[in-house]
Amino acid sequence: MWQLTSATLFIFFVQICYSQTSESYANLPEGTIKREIALFAKSGGKTKQVDSVDTKLTEIKLRRCADDFAFFESGNIVALDKLVSIRSKKITFTNSKVSANKRWGMGDHLPVTEVAEVRYIHYKYQLILPDSAIAGLFNPKFCINTKKNNKAGKTTISNCRVYQSKDKKRVYIYMLNGENPKQYEVTWVIENSQYCQRIIDEIR
Repeated sequence: MWQLTSATLFIFFVQICYSQTSESYANLPEGTIKREIALFAKSGGKTKQVDSVDTKLTEIKLRRCADDFAFFESGNIVALDKLVSIRSKKITFTNSKVSANKRWGMGDHLPVTEVAEVRYIHYKYQLILPDSAIAGLFNPKFCINTKKNNKAGKTTISNCRVYQSKDKKRVYIYMLNGENPKQYEVTWVIENSQYCQRIIDEIR
């Protein structure tokens, strides 16, 4: 179902929806996106109590996951609605991304994995997030205790979530990565099938 051929996909050229000098949640402008992220992100916890009753999100179900990927899907066997996949890869320190200005998830020990790809599919359209969206994200954490063939079950614990806004215009892809004391959370924001930005904060 989810193995779509390239002939059925249209790859969007990524546009940034708006600029932001800092990637932190605290520096997000007040508005719908900030209120919606506050519903699930640890960094937005202090604002949950002032959230409007009209702000609601639907979680897109986790279908499969392992040590190096997570796969989410909504829809049914007749019609695929949305599909999200996140993958990691092993790294070597000749990789230029290791020298990024901000190295998220790097503690006393050198990381061995990094986020390699985030992919979003809506019907026949495909969006692969740009390198700038995944740069510097080390030690990604996916899930544990899956069922046969990496299927997610009731006892599966995952650090990844995908949410959709009530009006279906926005999708939020969330990960909690790294190791204490270098844990961090990242949220990728997709609006109207375009990649907007990422929000990253250290977890203290």
